[in-house]
Amino acid sequence: MSFLIPVFAPLPFLGLEVFVGIIQSLVFVMLVLVFTVGATAHANH
Repeated sequence: MSFLIPVFAPLPFLGLEVFVGIIQSLVFVMLVLVFTVGATAHANH
């Protein structure tokens, strides 16, 4: 059974990497949306 430790030990870290990747992609999408709305907004003078 001890030969399975190297297989299952990194799994929590891989899950954390996926979580961090999702957070980074959400932040990037929000930044792009804010820039796009700001760049395409018409100024009402």
